[in-house]
Formats: sequence, C-alpha cells, structure tokens
Amino acid sequence: MSETTSPVTTPPAPLGTLVLSDDGIGPWTFGSDPDEVIAGVGAVLGSPTLDTGWTGGAEGLLCPGTQRRRIEWGVLRVEFGDVSAFADGRQHFLAWDYGLEGVLGEEPRGLITARGVGLGARVDELIDAYPDTQLSDGDEGVFSAGFIVNEFLTGLITGVEASDTVMVMFGGQPCGE
Repeated sequence: MSETTSPVTTPPAPLGTLVLSDDGIGPWTFGSDPDEVIAGVGAVLGSPTLDTGWTGGAEGLLCPGTQRRRIEWGVLRVEFGDVSAFADGRQHFLAWDYGLEGVLGEEPRGLITARGVGLGARVDELIDAYPDTQLSDGDEGVFSAGFIVNEFLTGLITGVEASDTVMVMFGGQPCGE
C-alpha cells in the first residue's frame, strides 16, 4: 500500500510585512523586478483578484512607456511598466494604490505606512505622522480632497478637517485611465 502525502502549505506571511511607503511596498522598492514583487505580495495576500497581464501600449493612460501590467488584491493595486521615474527600458514595479474612494473596509484591510497611517486614519493622525503634509480641499464634482506627503506618497481624504479620514493612498508613479 503506497502512502500519499499531502503537499506542505506555507501559511501567508503576516500582513505587517507589507508596509506601504514612498519608495515601495514591503521590502520591494519602486524599480524592482515585477516577478519578485508579485510573488512576494502574493505570499502575503494570496492569489490576486485581477491580473491584466502585460499590455502593449499605454494609450489612454497618463504615464509614459509601451508596456503596462496591473495586479489587484482586492483594493490594493500594484502597477508595473517599462518607463517611470524609477527605471527606463525594462519592466519594473512603478506604483501601488490602496483603497477605493467613498468605501472603507474592503479587503485587504490593515495595510499601513511605517508611521502607522492607513485607510480610515484621521487627518490629524496623518499630520502627526507626516507634519509637512499638504492638504487640498478639492473641488466638488471635479476632484476630491487630497493630501501630499511628498512626490511619491499621496492620497484622497474625505475633507481637510482633523476628524476627516484617509480614503485612498497612492505610492510611486501611478497611472490614471
């Protein structure tokens, strides 16, 4: 009688290993190899909910380059391309964004910056963590209220009052559609 063994499954890494920053996510900095980033984030969050695959051309996008790929794990989106402020002429990690405007509580929950700012953080907590943050009221119907920590860490907020909250965070050089 032959003995069958079940495959050994490695439990996902702790969510805290995916710290959001202005230079990447977790240990992967902008400009990193896409396969390494995808495998690493996948080890923490599991299978992606969307993978566009590599697309040729960047028509309709607000970024340079000829190759794009977006992978999503719920409300965490990770973008790759071949031209950005971080590298040129090779496929690389160029941005992440986390959250959906007007919606809190979607998976994955709990991603934060090294200074403890995540979705749902109050504006006063954002300012305490990043004192030089610039806030913008937005323009109803045109663009949302937002914040800028620096060139590579920005986001959307519900308003500029201390009790308003962070709704979406952007890292790197994200592309719009």
